[in-house]
Amino acid sequence: MRFKICVSIVLALVMFAGVSYANDDNSPGKYTAEITKAEKLGQLIYEKDIAAWVATDKMLAELGDDISGLPLRGWVTDKDASRYRVNFIGENKGESKIYYQAWTKGKKVKKTKTHKQGMALSPKQMAMWSARKLAMAQKFKPCSAKYNTVVIPYDGGGVEKFYVYLFASTTDASKIVMGGHYRYTVSGDGKKILSNIAFSNSCLELGKNPDAAAIMVTHLRANTPQEHHVFISLSHGLSLYVAISKIDDLYEVSNGNIRMVEQD
Repeated sequence: MRFKICVSIVLALVMFAGVSYANDDNSPGKYTAEITKAEKLGQLIYEKDIAAWVATDKMLAELGDDISGLPLRGWVTDKDASRYRVNFIGENKGESKIYYQAWTKGKKVKKTKTHKQGMALSPKQMAMWSARKLAMAQKFKPCSAKYNTVVIPYDGGGVEKFYVYLFASTTDASKIVMGGHYRYTVSGDGKKILSNIAFSNSCLELGKNPDAAAIMVTHLRANTPQEHHVFISLSHGLSLYVAISKIDDLYEVSNGNIRMVEQD
């Protein structure tokens, strides 16, 4: 079967961990909820990742050499009105405190605060930080020396829980990291792993071809693209064509949206 794709495609076969499928009813409307969820989560991951990126650059520029005196261990990003607030957290004598904060909107930092002696976390921030630390402490197959994290609160049946994402990262702008990403579901107090998934079962880093309009990958982990596809597409400004080979579907992931591609 030939897929109608009128773009230049770099083909990379990414073999993902398989799951069993109950049936082959793959009508587009069947997976509306899954697609909507993936779009929303992918957009949130992208927004929080951008916030952390610009906040980190601002912190390094403002603090310079003084940053070495702060016991920083990472960050969590929450919402403060219409802006994201990136809280850079350190550990001192077993106590977690906020040492630097940046409020962002889009790719701009609107305000910053430095807390040289450290500031206490709110209960929600502490739960998010605990969830992040717990996920990072789990055993997983690393595909990069550095992992970026994103913590997203969500309503899990009337009880707040957290999705903690671990994304294998690279500082090479010519590379796209497709494999080695994970999601942990953590209890609302940040103290218990409820479930986890690996979005792939192997490491894969692709070269970014400046002449390619899209990248095509295969996905066997689910019946539709997942949130990491949306995040990767937004981060690199490229369309992803995701082939669900087991049920012979093809999706385009572009500009935060997922749509089924017409087939011959």
